[in-house]
Amino acid sequence: MFEPYNIAGTKYTPEIKFHHGILEIKGVSVPENASSFFEPLYSAVEQYCNVPNSETTVNISLFYFNTSSLKCLLALFKQLEKIHNNQSRVKVNWYYDANDDDFAENINVYKDLLKIEFRFVPLSDWEHRK
Repeated sequence: MFEPYNIAGTKYTPEIKFHHGILEIKGVSVPENASSFFEPLYSAVEQYCNVPNSETTVNISLFYFNTSSLKCLLALFKQLEKIHNNQSRVKVNWYYDANDDDFAENINVYKDLLKIEFRFVPLSDWEHRK
């Protein structure tokens, strides 16, 4: 049985909430060891994938993240890709700074690598930091 997963954000790590088919990751993600930070989330997602909701939504609003966090997010998306279409419709809403010209170029790689729905949402004033 899936147990909701919640972790408070810190100066270096994002706030994460995962419940009722909705995964939210927001804040900053520059942990010293991204793999060990994200490992408990991987376990929660693995548990969730055994009995997923018919729709799974991932909302990401990271206003700063490092390369190792990005790799960990890719691993997370690959986990969710396994249930996409067969058991659950998986969609990712990624909110980002509209003034960040490099973002779309760097993150669009995910659309090419994965078979889940991505929606990139530019925000003009970073209202998602709230």
